[in-house]
Amino acid sequence: MTRSDDPFRAHSRQRQPGRYRGGYRGHHRGYRERERRARTEERRREQLEPKPVNGMCNPLCPFFRCSRGALVIRRMNVKGKMQLVPFCTWVGDVCIGPKCQYAYCARRALLPDGRCLFAARAREKQGVEDFEKEIEKELEEERKAAMIARKKLGRGLEEELL
Repeated sequence: MTRSDDPFRAHSRQRQPGRYRGGYRGHHRGYRERERRARTEERRREQLEPKPVNGMCNPLCPFFRCSRGALVIRRMNVKGKMQLVPFCTWVGDVCIGPKCQYAYCARRALLPDGRCLFAARAREKQGVEDFEKEIEKELEEERKAAMIARKKLGRGLEEELL
């Protein structure tokens, strides 16, 4: 029996190096493409930031979720302008946001009263930074006053005043 007469030859063909390995055209690039998409998706998730409105949780925030899976963001005409509107498909109306019993935050930042924990922390941080800036201004004013006293009165009198 020669090689050409072998009935299993068609099914036991060895792959040749550098040859296209089957599947439909375009499928062979899938691995690298999936890896690249996964990396960009990771970066996109890291860049997401909460979007509280006046310290309250907002249904348009990327971390706002509905445990019923009924939240859909739609473009609707509101007072003559196209806007993104959170829509509840379960109720068939606009989402009421953090007041809904099925609302939750993917980052666990939704407080029971509907406030966003990220917004509360940002306000605290802003308050601490403002306090530090005030202290720095007061110290700078004291230094300027000391320099003026030193120039006008001399070094000996400055020590008596302070």
